[in-house]
Parts: sequence; C-alpha cells; structure tokens
Amino acid sequence: MNNFNNNAGAPYNGNFSQPAYNNNQQNTGNFQNQWFLPNYGYGNPPNFQQNYNQPQNYQAMNNPNMAGNYSFNNQSYFHGNYNRINTVPNNLYNPVQTEKQIKTSKEKKGVTTVSNRAAAGLLIFALISEILCVILMTFIAFTGAYNPNNMEYINGIEPVTMYILNAIVCLVGFGASAIIIAKLNKLRMDDVLKIKKVALGDTVKFTIASMGFVYVFNLLLMIMNINLSLFGYENKMSDYGDINGFWGNVIYFVSIAIVPPIIEEFIFRGAILGTLRKHGDAFAIIVSAVLFGFMHANFIQTPVTFLTGLILGYLTVKTNSIIPAMILHFVNNAWAATSEILMNVISDEKIYNLIDLGIALALIGVGLICSISLIKKYKNDLFTFEKPESEFTMSQKLRFSFTTPCMILFTIYTVIMCFVSAIVL
Repeated sequence: MNNFNNNAGAPYNGNFSQPAYNNNQQNTGNFQNQWFLPNYGYGNPPNFQQNYNQPQNYQAMNNPNMAGNYSFNNQSYFHGNYNRINTVPNNLYNPVQTEKQIKTSKEKKGVTTVSNRAAAGLLIFALISEILCVILMTFIAFTGAYNPNNMEYINGIEPVTMYILNAIVCLVGFGASAIIIAKLNKLRMDDVLKIKKVALGDTVKFTIASMGFVYVFNLLLMIMNINLSLFGYENKMSDYGDINGFWGNVIYFVSIAIVPPIIEEFIFRGAILGTLRKHGDAFAIIVSAVLFGFMHANFIQTPVTFLTGLILGYLTVKTNSIIPAMILHFVNNAWAATSEILMNVISDEKIYNLIDLGIALALIGVGLICSISLIKKYKNDLFTFEKPESEFTMSQKLRFSFTTPCMILFTIYTVIMCFVSAIVL
C-alpha cells in the first residue's frame, strides 16, 4: 500500500484498490475498486494532479442536496451519499397533455368569444331600436300624426306610419348590428353572399324543399293557435291595424316582405352563422336559430321562428350563401303579406281559407318532391355537416355559448319582451 498524507494539500502519488471511505470511516458505496479521493473526506478542497479530470460542475459534489455521476480519468462514478431531491419527476411534464390543454382552452375561448359577440350585436340592435323609436316618436308628435287618445291605432299612430317606422328601425338597427358583428370577427360578407360548390338546379331544389318545411311549420302554428284559443289564450301578435289604399298596401308589403328577409338574413345567416361556422356547421345552425327565435320576442312566434331558423340555417350551409335563405324568407313573408291584403279584398272567408290552404299544400307537395330528389342524389351526405377538429361535444359547446354574459343578458331581455308583448299588444 502506498503512503499518503491526511493533511490538506498533501500530494497524491498513487492509486488505491480499496473501498473508498470518508472521515467517519463509512463506505460511500458498494463498489470494490473505486478511486480514492484524498482530502475529500475531510471537507478540504480536492487537490488534483494530472490523473484527475475535474468536471466543470464539480462544485455540485460538495452540495449534499444533489447527486449525480462524476467523471475522473474519463470514467464515471456515482457517489452514493447524495440524494436527488432537487430533480423534477418526469410525470410532472407531459408535452402531449400540455398541448391538448392549450388546444381545448383556445377552442373554448373561441366559442365563447364569437357567441358573446353575436349576442352583443343583438343587444346593440335592441338599444338602437329604442333610441330610434324615441327619436321618431318625438318627430311624429310634433307633426301631429301622434294622437294618444285614438285607441283605434297602436300608440295613437296610424298603421301606415307604424309600418314605415318598423322598416326604418329594422334596416338601421339590424344593419348596424350585422356590420359590427362581422367587423369584430373579421368576416367578409362577400364570402357568404356568393353561391359556391352547389349547382343552380340543386340550389333551387334546396330552396323549394326548405320552403315546404317552412309551410309545415306555419300549419303547426295555426293548429297551435287554435288549441291555445280553446284554453282562453289569445294570440297577440304584432298587428298595427288595417291598411287601406294602394300606396298603403305597397308600404305594408315592402315593410313585411322585402325589408325583413334581406336585413334579417344578413345578420342571422350572414354575420352570426358565418362567424360561428368555424366551430361546426351544426353548432352554428342551432345557435343562430335560437337567436332568430328569441329576437321575435313573442311566445307564439318564437317556437316556430326557431324551427324556421333551423331550415334557413341548413339552406345557407348547404348552398354556402345567404341568397337562397333570403329568397325563401321573402316567399314566406310575401305570402303572409298578400294573405292580409286578400282578406280585405275577398269578403267570403271560406274562399280565402281555401285559397290559403291550397297554396300551402301546393308548396308542401313541391317541396316534398324536391326533398326526395335531393335524398336520392346525396343520400346520407344530405344530413352530413362539416366537423372541425374539436375537443368538445355539441352539448358542451352549446353550454359554453349560452352561458356567456351577453347571451344571458339577451335571454333575459327576450323573456321580458315576450311578457310585454303578451300584455300590451
């Protein structure tokens, strides 16, 4: 055995083939042929000569909180007295799981953002409508057209004036809201105005087939109204009074059959559905239909307009344009306006009812023929919608959508307006 000096800084002149030991004469590991580190067991800085290659992080060996393998003479050694307590367990970081969490968080934020903006746009419409009504009513009062003592008209205003006011409010309010929603979500409206991917013949078939379903819903509305009347409930829908004269009927037709189909489709199937489609076509159809039903703010109309909104949304998705929905909406409202005009022309109610029922059955029959033709051509694809990659189910996305602050406020506003319309009208 070679000699060595335990004093600090004593030279080391040889190798020892004996178990390494420290100051307390305890083995530092179960190794038979370990290099002995002179002076290290006494807490003194190691004195290395040519046979030692000190690693750059050798100071870690003097830290009892760290463990590791150390290299001397290009060989690795493990010092058994050190505990690896500062290391991070491997299971605390999972790159795949972290990426999934980021993706789900981003998707949820996207759903809530577009839904909140859609409802905010409709709340802006409600605010604009109220402001416009106050301004226009003030103007009418100064012109003498307003007579609060005249109970024949709503608010003492003759019907033609009311329909003009309704058209102005609809155009300005819905138009401004649609532009705001589209701008907030960076939606280009020309993308939803153009018909793409669908041939003209199929577009016509989709439109007529959808029209048949809408008239089925109208018949359901009529049956529902009859059943409700048996229980003493009166159907109170917006009716500003009878229209007389040629120009009066023209104004009435324009305010009912032309303005609402264009501007309502622009906001509901254009701005709202268009911004929601990135999260799934079916999701966009349902949310836009619910908002469409809510906006009518009438206990009788809301269920039927919701079903109609589903058809209009479906038509928009399948044709990739809001123009067919505008046409369908126009035909539906145009017939409703024409029916009111015919009631003033045809004195016999039975004849009027026969004409009304005949046209409805004809549209339903043609719609059924077009539906069969589309089913034969597209089969299961007729009811298949584009599904983006999503970490959430449909019910989860709907819950995210309708629990946003603006959605909750808009729902409360709708319920209040439903009660107001049931009491006042």
